Amino acid sequence: MAAIGLVMAPSLHCFYRVLDTRKFKGSKNFRVLKKLAWDTSFIPFFSCTFITVGAIYEGKSLQAAFAEYRRKMWHIWKVDFTLWPPAQLINFYFLPPALRVVYVNLVSLLYNCIMSYIKNNELHHTSH
Repeated sequence: MAAIGLVMAPSLHCFYRVLDTRKFKGSKNFRVLKKLAWDTSFIPFFSCTFITVGAIYEGKSLQAAFAEYRRKMWHIWKVDFTLWPPAQLINFYFLPPALRVVYVNLVSLLYNCIMSYIKNNELHHTSH
């Protein structure tokens, strides 16, 4: 997890810095929705990075790391799109920038536990 954090933290820092420094025009609601749309559009990139970096640090090839992500991506996306948009809506709408890092880290603690479970277990699709 520390290795994944060393890769993810700088990219997330830069990403949120860009989001916070962009001057989105319009009402507060419009600005929040625009930030939320940008954040949500990058979910697949960040989740792919999480799984592939973890696999590479386990000694797997890049090809095997991407294959693992492809096997698990639907489970990951269910978690990502259930957790992050509501969490970021709260973040962007209610919290001042000074509290965002603490808040996102608290949400990330839960997210990283779930991702660790997915990363370290083979999950199977069941059709209902």
